[in-house]
Amino acid sequence: MQRAIAQGLWGPFDWVLTPTRQAARAIGVQAQSLDQLLKRLRLDGNLAPMLMRQRALRSAVAAVWPEVEAGQYANTIAPVIREMLHNGWSLAMAAQEPTLSDRARRLVTIAQAYLQALQLAGDQKLDDQQLSDQQLGDQQLGDQSMQRRAVDRPADRLDAAQIYGQAAQAIAQGAVDPLVLGLWGYGYLAPDAIALIDALAGHGSCLWWPDHPALHRLLPDWEQRGWTVRSAAEFFAEFSAESEATASPTECQPWQRAIAFPTLEDEVRWVLAKVKQHLHQGVPANQMVLIARDEQRYGPKLLEVAQEFEVPVRLLYGVPLTQTRVGHWVQCLLEAAQQQWAYEPAVQLLRHPIGRDRLEGQWETARRLRPDRPKAWVHAGLDLTDLAPPAQSARRRATREQWVSWVQDCARSLEIRSGAQHWPSEANALSSLNHHLIELARPSHETLTLASFAQELRELLSLISVPRHPGRGGVELHNPASLIGAQYRYGFALGMVEGWWPAPIAPDLALDWFDRRALTQAGFPMAGTAELADQERLHNSAAFATIQEQLVFSYPQWHGQQPQFPSALLRDPPIKPTEPEPVPDVSPLTSWQRFLTRPDRPADLAQDPFGPVLERAWRMECQRLGGGQPDRPEDLAFHGFLGSLAAMDPDRHTFSASQITDLGQCPFKYFARRVLRLQEPQETEADLPCNSKGNLYHRVLQKLGEQQRDRQAPVFNDPEQRLAALETWLTEAATELQLPRHLTWTAQRQELLAQLQWLILQDTFLPAESTILHCEVPFEGEWLGLKVKGMIDRVDQSPAGLVLIDYKTGKAEGAKVKDQTGQANLDVQLLVYASAAAQLAPETPVAKAYYYSLREAKLVSPQSLTSDNPEVGALVQRLRHHLAAGEYPVDPDREYKACQFCEASSACRCVQDG
Repeated sequence: MQRAIAQGLWGPFDWVLTPTRQAARAIGVQAQSLDQLLKRLRLDGNLAPMLMRQRALRSAVAAVWPEVEAGQYANTIAPVIREMLHNGWSLAMAAQEPTLSDRARRLVTIAQAYLQALQLAGDQKLDDQQLSDQQLGDQQLGDQSMQRRAVDRPADRLDAAQIYGQAAQAIAQGAVDPLVLGLWGYGYLAPDAIALIDALAGHGSCLWWPDHPALHRLLPDWEQRGWTVRSAAEFFAEFSAESEATASPTECQPWQRAIAFPTLEDEVRWVLAKVKQHLHQGVPANQMVLIARDEQRYGPKLLEVAQEFEVPVRLLYGVPLTQTRVGHWVQCLLEAAQQQWAYEPAVQLLRHPIGRDRLEGQWETARRLRPDRPKAWVHAGLDLTDLAPPAQSARRRATREQWVSWVQDCARSLEIRSGAQHWPSEANALSSLNHHLIELARPSHETLTLASFAQELRELLSLISVPRHPGRGGVELHNPASLIGAQYRYGFALGMVEGWWPAPIAPDLALDWFDRRALTQAGFPMAGTAELADQERLHNSAAFATIQEQLVFSYPQWHGQQPQFPSALLRDPPIKPTEPEPVPDVSPLTSWQRFLTRPDRPADLAQDPFGPVLERAWRMECQRLGGGQPDRPEDLAFHGFLGSLAAMDPDRHTFSASQITDLGQCPFKYFARRVLRLQEPQETEADLPCNSKGNLYHRVLQKLGEQQRDRQAPVFNDPEQRLAALETWLTEAATELQLPRHLTWTAQRQELLAQLQWLILQDTFLPAESTILHCEVPFEGEWLGLKVKGMIDRVDQSPAGLVLIDYKTGKAEGAKVKDQTGQANLDVQLLVYASAAAQLAPETPVAKAYYYSLREAKLVSPQSLTSDNPEVGALVQRLRHHLAAGEYPVDPDREYKACQFCEASSACRCVQDG
């Protein structure tokens, strides 16, 4: 039949219409849809812009049902309103129908109010347009390539679902003469489309439909309209006398098979490998198609793997502008403006990947100063005047035209257009955004606050849809409904999973199935579950029929953590899943992954310039995962065995307690922190960081200990003196530590004061029989042959002897190092402190040493561990060996406690079990 149409056996036609490009390509005609023909004939009506339709529906909901949130409910009922209009309802008659439920009657009332609001909005827009044209003349708004002065035309007042009905009425009134039409690739048609085709099509027109039971029930209606219903076999029998060569050939069913894959990624990789194999064999890309019932489930993974395989693909399904880089940039702009250029939202905007990096060369300064308002950004060396909104305070207002101009000016300032040109989808998104911003600026005289404008613009971003990955050429991904009338040699149907394909019929939140059935019985047709199921079967059958040579069904057996089962479509007719055959490697990455795992690697790979590098990287990665020392000397350095490059004399090196802890926990952690001095970039945080808070506590308690050494001091007994002293010490400590300004400092200062007042009144803080001897006292000495130095937070004098105290801002416990079994069980920090007590008070023994939690006012003494313990001696020997040999392998404890607070975690690539 397609060959007969292409050779002109039927016709001649004034126009051959197809709903999609792929259907037009199948019969060799220029792509033109029914909508495009209406535009040519100027029968497309005065379509209201999308924003106008959205505002009108929202206002109708607010007027009819003020108890609900208008915007959210409008989005819920919009599909039902469109279906009512497509089905050609008389809303006035429906409103008078006594059998309607309250829900259905409310929807009809909203639909009537919506159409009235459209009419009123169209009249207002025409008045505003005439006024704006007089004021602006030819003034440009926004980008130089786009003028916002609208074309002089009548007021827009039609919903998109009314276009076909209005066009049919215009044709009936003699607006155009009937045309000889050929319609190919159309499936289920709504009543308004049927009425339009019936009015527009003249004698000799032909509508080709798929031979499917879902369409058979509609045939009597076409016969009543005067159409002759005939089968394809009858047509071919009629034309066989004129051309035997074009007689209907015997249709050959394509070879079909089903393949089960472990995961979705395995499925996608195999399918795209087969696609690339066909491309290498000379099969054109437009003769292959990828089919998925849920395009958004498969689209991202298809695009990712296609880029790796260098296979051209096109993903034409629509995504909202919020899921594009352009849409995200707009949201960042609104957020930054609404937050008064606070640090986090401002950085997201200024360093957005689609625009120019405004923080280039100033990023380190910005992170250190953390500016949070325009003046602070100027102090950091960045002037944001060009991005300032026209009304910066929450209560000030600006016109719609000024707000839209601001968005476009910011886009120019940040060079969004040049950034969007790198991706076809982003270029489309920016073009679509600019187009709809024209309507957002109307009515131009209306004033809005920043919050109101931001809300409308965010709604606009969620309404605009653009193709996911358009481009040119390539193998296309389609859903079954878009393939009716197309023709391909090879097809790959992905995701044949029960519950995915066919898709379950979702409940309608606006109008349930009982209401739909009652409306249909009352003469107001609405699609029910049976009709939707018929449409699903029609789309699937027609889509599979487009494949001429080979159709491969595939599905993943697991998705996430859930097992998946084959679709019911594979049971009628039954197709037993088989194992996939091996496919050639289609990318350098997959080739090397395969060859590196083989002991007998091809000799020609040795000549590959990347061969030695990949071989070495693969070998080192295997050794890292397997553990143990590398077997080749040249690989030692990559596993921390640096030898003389990083060797140190353990007898001359001076340790701190934290250095001993780092080296005892993980040698690489010590090497990264103490030798390479790796550290996270300095960045001022909104809240006071934990380490700064700890330093502040230590400094205040040091001042307390130096001036108030026992429980008889006024600070422990007089509330007024206690508060005054703590406030003074806290202010002095913050100044001495040069803490940067934090957004929440005022609130945190009160929190710190309250915590300190509570803390020093606890009996555990300073027992009655003890006095404070030293605070923040430095020491140097020797511990088990190692030179050590450090700082003890506090030393108390008790009747039993010295008490060594180490403050902790969190839990009262110290970091532990590994024992000989690899478990983090040894707490040696207080052992090191105890060894230094002799120089503080040589005649006084150490009675106790413990950690003290400043948050919980609890003290914890670690398990009894002495310096003569064999585990401690073994630890010291390991430390000396690491330094002397220059060996710093990645070797944390078994439970990876060393990795919980480590700046080098991204560099060590430590594999944590589980």
